[in-house]
Amino acid sequence: KKQVGFVPPERLRDAQGASGEIRGEHRNMASDRGEPFKKDTKEHGIEEPILVGVEPSGDSFKTVIIEGNHRLDSALELGLDKIPVEVHYFGKTEDFPIEIFKNKSD
Repeated sequence: KKQVGFVPPERLRDAQGASGEIRGEHRNMASDRGEPFKKDTKEHGIEEPILVGVEPSGDSFKTVIIEGNHRLDSALELGLDKIPVEVHYFGKTEDFPIEIFKNKSD
Protein backbone atom coordinates (compact mmCIF):
# COMPACT_ATOMS: atom_id res chain seq x y z
CA LYS A 1 0.00 0.00 0.00
CA LYS A 2 1.20 3.53 -0.76
CA GLN A 3 -0.06 7.02 0.13
CA VAL A 4 1.08 10.37 -1.25
CA GLY A 5 0.31 13.70 0.37
CA PHE A 6 1.56 16.53 2.56
CA VAL A 7 2.28 16.45 6.29
CA PRO A 8 3.79 18.79 8.87
CA PRO A 9 7.49 17.86 9.18
CA GLU A 10 7.08 17.69 12.97
CA ARG A 11 5.06 14.54 12.45
CA LEU A 12 8.26 12.81 11.22
CA ARG A 13 10.71 14.35 13.70
CA ASP A 14 11.28 11.06 15.56
CA ALA A 15 11.66 8.91 12.44
CA GLN A 16 15.18 7.57 11.94
CA GLY A 17 16.74 7.06 8.57
CA ALA A 18 16.61 3.58 7.07
CA SER A 19 20.38 3.33 7.65
CA GLY A 20 20.09 4.56 11.24
CA GLU A 21 20.46 8.29 10.55
CA ILE A 22 19.29 10.48 13.41
CA ARG A 23 17.65 13.88 12.90
CA GLY A 24 20.23 16.67 12.80
CA GLU A 25 23.29 14.41 12.71
CA HIS A 26 24.05 14.11 9.00
CA ARG A 27 27.62 14.51 7.85
CA ASN A 28 26.60 16.36 4.65
CA MET A 29 24.47 18.91 6.51
CA ALA A 30 27.43 19.77 8.73
CA SER A 31 29.72 20.22 5.70
CA ASP A 32 29.98 23.20 3.39
CA ARG A 33 27.07 21.71 1.36
CA GLY A 34 24.59 22.12 4.22
CA GLU A 35 23.98 25.87 4.08
CA PRO A 36 23.42 26.07 0.29
CA PHE A 37 21.02 23.12 0.61
CA LYS A 38 19.03 24.89 3.34
CA LYS A 39 19.03 28.14 1.34
CA ASP A 40 17.63 26.30 -1.69
CA THR A 41 14.98 24.64 0.48
CA LYS A 42 14.00 28.02 1.92
CA GLU A 43 13.71 29.59 -1.54
CA HIS A 44 12.03 26.72 -3.41
CA GLY A 45 10.55 24.48 -0.74
CA ILE A 46 10.71 20.71 -1.06
CA GLU A 47 9.67 19.51 -4.48
CA GLU A 48 10.61 15.83 -4.35
CA PRO A 49 8.57 13.85 -1.82
CA ILE A 50 10.32 12.36 1.17
CA LEU A 51 10.09 8.57 1.00
CA VAL A 52 8.72 7.17 4.26
CA GLY A 53 8.51 3.51 5.15
CA VAL A 54 6.20 2.04 7.75
CA GLU A 55 7.53 -1.32 8.95
CA PRO A 56 6.36 -3.94 11.44
CA SER A 57 8.06 -3.72 14.83
CA GLY A 58 6.85 -6.34 17.30
CA ASP A 59 3.15 -5.76 17.92
CA SER A 60 3.36 -2.25 16.52
CA PHE A 61 5.17 -0.41 13.73
CA LYS A 62 8.04 1.99 13.18
CA THR A 63 8.36 4.84 10.72
CA VAL A 64 11.65 5.25 8.84
CA ILE A 65 12.88 7.77 6.30
CA ILE A 66 13.96 5.77 3.27
CA GLU A 67 15.05 8.78 1.22
CA GLY A 68 15.06 12.46 2.16
CA ASN A 69 16.76 12.76 5.55
CA HIS A 70 18.48 16.03 4.56
CA ARG A 71 15.23 17.45 3.18
CA LEU A 72 13.40 16.57 6.39
CA ASP A 73 16.14 18.09 8.55
CA SER A 74 16.03 21.29 6.49
CA ALA A 75 12.24 21.46 6.71
CA LEU A 76 12.37 21.03 10.49
CA GLU A 77 15.13 23.61 10.89
CA LEU A 78 13.37 26.13 8.64
CA GLY A 79 9.99 25.56 10.29
CA LEU A 80 8.15 24.63 7.08
CA ASP A 81 4.42 24.02 7.58
CA LYS A 82 4.00 21.04 5.24
CA ILE A 83 6.23 18.77 3.19
CA PRO A 84 5.46 16.28 0.41
CA VAL A 85 5.74 12.63 1.41
CA GLU A 86 5.27 9.25 -0.20
CA VAL A 87 4.50 6.63 2.43
CA HIS A 88 5.03 2.93 1.72
CA TYR A 89 3.54 0.33 4.05
CA PHE A 90 5.42 -2.96 4.49
CA GLY A 91 4.27 -6.21 6.02
CA LYS A 92 0.81 -5.86 7.48
CA THR A 93 1.31 -2.30 8.72
CA GLU A 94 -1.59 -1.06 6.61
CA ASP A 95 -3.75 -2.71 9.29
CA PHE A 96 -2.43 -0.36 12.01
CA PRO A 97 -4.24 2.92 12.73
CA ILE A 98 -1.33 5.04 11.46
CA GLU A 99 -2.04 8.75 11.59
CA ILE A 100 0.66 10.30 9.42
CA PHE A 101 -1.88 12.10 7.25
CA LYS A 102 -4.53 12.87 9.87
CA ASN A 103 -4.85 16.29 11.46
CA LYS A 104 -4.15 16.30 15.16
CA SER A 105 -7.56 17.89 15.67
CA ASP A 106 -9.36 14.94 13.98
